[in-house]
Amino acid sequence: MAAVRPNSPPPDGTPRLAARLKFERYVFIAFFAAMTMLAVGMLVEYHRQQDELLSARQEGEDLNLALRQSRQRNDSDRARHDQTLGELRAALAESGERESRRSRDLGLALLQLALDEAQAGAAGRARGRALLEEAERYGAGPYAPLARWALLDASSPLAPPVEKAAFFAAAVSQNGALLAVARAAHIEIFNLREGRLQALIAHPAQAGQPSALALSAECLVAGYASGLLAVCRLATPANWQTARQAAGVRLAQLSPSGARLALLDELGTLRLLDTARPDSPLIEVRLDERVRAFAPLDDAARPLLAVTADGSLWEIRSPTEHRQTRLAPSPLRRAACLVLGALVFVAAEGNEGLAILECGEGSSVKRHALEGPWASVAGIQFFPDGTLCLADSLGRIYEYDPRGHALASYRLGADEAPVFVARAGVFTLGLTADGAFSCRFEPELHRRGQYVARHPQEATATSQGFACEALGVWPAALRSWIATTALTQAQPAGRHACGVRGAEVSVGASRFNASGRLLCAFASGAALLKPAGRRLLLLSPGGQQHELALPAGVEPDAAWAAAEAEVALLNCGGSLYLAQVREGRLQDLKRSTRGPAAIDARGAVVASTTLNEIVVARAQPPALELHISLDAPPRFVGLMFGGSLLAVLEADGVLAFFDAASGRRLLSVEPASPQRDFLSVACSDQELFFVHEQALRVLSLR
Repeated sequence: MAAVRPNSPPPDGTPRLAARLKFERYVFIAFFAAMTMLAVGMLVEYHRQQDELLSARQEGEDLNLALRQSRQRNDSDRARHDQTLGELRAALAESGERESRRSRDLGLALLQLALDEAQAGAAGRARGRALLEEAERYGAGPYAPLARWALLDASSPLAPPVEKAAFFAAAVSQNGALLAVARAAHIEIFNLREGRLQALIAHPAQAGQPSALALSAECLVAGYASGLLAVCRLATPANWQTARQAAGVRLAQLSPSGARLALLDELGTLRLLDTARPDSPLIEVRLDERVRAFAPLDDAARPLLAVTADGSLWEIRSPTEHRQTRLAPSPLRRAACLVLGALVFVAAEGNEGLAILECGEGSSVKRHALEGPWASVAGIQFFPDGTLCLADSLGRIYEYDPRGHALASYRLGADEAPVFVARAGVFTLGLTADGAFSCRFEPELHRRGQYVARHPQEATATSQGFACEALGVWPAALRSWIATTALTQAQPAGRHACGVRGAEVSVGASRFNASGRLLCAFASGAALLKPAGRRLLLLSPGGQQHELALPAGVEPDAAWAAAEAEVALLNCGGSLYLAQVREGRLQDLKRSTRGPAAIDARGAVVASTTLNEIVVARAQPPALELHISLDAPPRFVGLMFGGSLLAVLEADGVLAFFDAASGRRLLSVEPASPQRDFLSVACSDQELFFVHEQALRVLSLR
């Protein structure tokens, strides 16, 4: 029998099972411990990550807070800098405005000093011109043209720098502002108002020798001996429009508006052209006698007038319709033609001597003989203001009005007789055959204004022109507005005209079935009419009419126009009203006047008179007032240069100018004629209109 080992498990296996269970228990405990340690580690890691996340969030919030604070600081700094910059800019602008205001004040003070010197003789005017030049560097006031006008005298005329050289033709624009002289190589354009050479214009290619010139403010016409006709706009002088004529051009003349051109060639053919289409004649005619003078018109009823050597006046209405009026029984050696309204004046030299022949309605002819101490006549012509200019062979000039009354005689300065004479504003220009240029200052025209018409039967000055009864004499070259109570003739195209005939009123080309009293006129060509009843009518050249009802007790005795604003100042029984007819408004200004009143061209400033005092105030609130005392009630007051200048015709006939802001007397001009001869005075923004000595004058301060 085998022996039993002590370490041997029991035969039933219980010890092995116990050992395995014990091992498994140890393994489980170890696994549990490991898992516990892992869980604890993960928990620790989780808490660490949570702490890091919270720390990161806190850092982010801190960064955001710092960023917001930085942005706020930046915005605050930017706002502070912008405010500082704005303050600096405002200070700079204020400083600039202050300096500009100081400059303007200094310029105005120098301008007023220059005006003080204007009445101190020739030496004073020389000092005044130096002061004016300095004032303009600082920015002279709005009425600087008044100083230029007051300081101009015979010792300092603005003369263009025309050189003594051969020329072939010359012309002055109808407004007297430009002079054209044709040389062999080019055409010179001089600005007469500024005394400078404005342009050199080359002749068209292969043009040849120039033989005739005509000039307007916008257009230059040149005729050549080769038969070439060239037209160009002064704004684009290189762009010539050319047309070939059958023979060389002898004479060229523009109509008052510059829209039409009349030509006379070497064969005696007379042509009327549209300036815009020089290659298509409107009228082409050859008269039996040699043409001595001609005049193109803008009137469609009689577009062309001609005076022939046999003493006849021809109204050429179409290529086939001609009307002949016999002016003189003997042949004419030379002639000049002037058209004033319905009248035609012909200055003619013939076997019976020199005379002005006046042709009126119904072919009636009046002869006004001219007699004078002249030698043989070298040339006769009419200036645009209606003055007849006669030059004799000794170089002396004689002037007459259209009805033969002697006006002046003088010598232009050259030794020879001028072959070209022209009136340009306040100057008379002359060119001799050798090219010597003469310029004569006209103190009469400068101080008293240019004649617009002479010997009208009745005339009343308005803000933009004159109302002329009977003759309707109005050279269109000087003014573009005419009002007459008996307008019976057609007016040039493009010009404004108002006429009252019975129960019909014409304004421009428009006609209205209304009669009444003309009150005033505006720059647009419109006229303010007072018909029967309690209303006002504003009549426009385009045919429109605007009506303003007047309340009871308001009846206009007189009216003054704010010409550029189409507003009128009404004197109704001594009370002043502002009438804005287009808007249908009548404003009571709560002001009174015991004499003349005025309103500036823009309707912003009004002036009224009370006994010996003038009150200047704004038309709209705030109504700032200025009181100017006089020795006697004024006969006329007017506001010029945007309301900055007050023009006063005093009781003794002295024309005085005041600064409308301070009331300072700037200039006094002695009466141009005895007080009793003044019939009426009016003004626009830069012009004064006088009716006296049976004549109408325009005094321009432009």
